[in-house]
Amino acid sequence: VSFPAYSKLKNTTKKIKGGVQKSFDLFFFFTVPTAFLIIFAGQKLIFMLIGEQWVPMSNVFKLLFIFFTINLITEITYAVFNAVGKPDKKVKLEMIKIPTTLLLLFFLTREFGINGSALALILGSIPIFFISFHYLVKETGILYKDFFISFLIPFVLSFLLGLPIYALKDTILKTDLITFSGIILLLGVTYIYLITIIGKKYNQGPYTTLNLLKKYIK
Repeated sequence: VSFPAYSKLKNTTKKIKGGVQKSFDLFFFFTVPTAFLIIFAGQKLIFMLIGEQWVPMSNVFKLLFIFFTINLITEITYAVFNAVGKPDKKVKLEMIKIPTTLLLLFFLTREFGINGSALALILGSIPIFFISFHYLVKETGILYKDFFISFLIPFVLSFLLGLPIYALKDTILKTDLITFSGIILLLGVTYIYLITIIGKKYNQGPYTTLNLLKKYIK
């Protein structure tokens, strides 16, 4: 999704930097609250979405969420490499990642089963994540504090809204599916409302990007 947008900005580093910032605004807006929800109520979510028989696999799903999160960030960096005319970086990094992951899969799956497989995917992706992220900063000139700003507001709001779930975890997780869904919906609406209020007041965080996206869609 990111590549077509970035490719139009080729050789305009400032615009690419702004595009990267907006990509991470959206990324953290969705993934941070999802991460808190999985941590606090992962088993309940699995029960709701795919059935009771999958509940014992909750740890695997948590590991896979980490894996997909890492890879989504890496894909954003790959889109930037293509935009600045350096697609070879992606090829080289993937040539490291694939054999490393296969080796880890072989050993960790044999030792720890399916949990080991999920862990192998994460461990195989982490070095590539850091290398590609380093290149991203180098190519765009974007500052680490810019990523921190994109991350901070969703993190603080998700943490504060997640506290009631954690404090009342035993009670909430025993509720029926309709009640639980209602609680999650209420928290989601509150999250979006607070993101909007903070964004309007300080002109920071995901709100500015979401507002821009809304205007673009219209």
